[in-house]
Amino acid sequence: MTFRFTYLDTVSATAPFDTLLGPEGIRTLPGVVMVEDLGLAEPNMHEAVPTMGVDQVWTELGLDGTGSVIAILDTGVRGDHEGLNDMDDDPFTCLDDPPDPLDPNPDPIPADCDPKIIAFFDAVFTDEEHDASESYDSGTHGSHVAGIAAGSGGGQTDPATGLRYVGAAPGAFLINILACCDGDIEDVMQGAQWAIDNKDEHGIDIVTSSLGEQQFEVHFDNDGNSAWSRQMDMVVEAGIITTLSAGNEIGGPHSPAVIP
Repeated sequence: MTFRFTYLDTVSATAPFDTLLGPEGIRTLPGVVMVEDLGLAEPNMHEAVPTMGVDQVWTELGLDGTGSVIAILDTGVRGDHEGLNDMDDDPFTCLDDPPDPLDPNPDPIPADCDPKIIAFFDAVFTDEEHDASESYDSGTHGSHVAGIAAGSGGGQTDPATGLRYVGAAPGAFLINILACCDGDIEDVMQGAQWAIDNKDEHGIDIVTSSLGEQQFEVHFDNDGNSAWSRQMDMVVEAGIITTLSAGNEIGGPHSPAVIP
């Protein structure tokens, strides 16, 4: 057994491929209701929809995510990215005086200066919470998703339009839940459980995950009863707004986002 889930009557375990008890045999054991291959997780394609009317929400409603906390359940989030490392793209926010540009040995900018990423949990490699200043991305997908959700733009603008490169909610804080993709879906589910357990401590308002199941897997669990689907239901029941990508490749949407 590799993990026992708190909010599901579910355990994750591994067994040799040629085990004496195959899936049908395991189902006959006392107390076993269902046996499921969790499969492997993969990032979904991640192009942002260019016209969502977000600018109208900013200007007409005055909403830009300020005060909210978004947890990114993905490959990780780069804490050193210029659009994700602080709230306002001003590296001197927390200094009384900016450093002298002629000073050959300026004092370093504090690592905790106006951070956008306020917590970091690694569900893949360590199963532990780390200091937010250590936040990193095991790939690139999670940072892209984080930028779409709440990136500050790093002060850059589109040379053609003059518009800043910012996410939908640039005023929001971020939490990095590294849960993909050097393991299987168990890691994603563990990350979701951590979000539930730490909702109040970190003020988590939203969990967003742009992940899907690798399509070469032999099973499809689009009936809402898979462990992954039920775990995400638990996130919703905990009072956390949850968004999941439905997939935008192959034949159509798939688990867990396809489940009503």
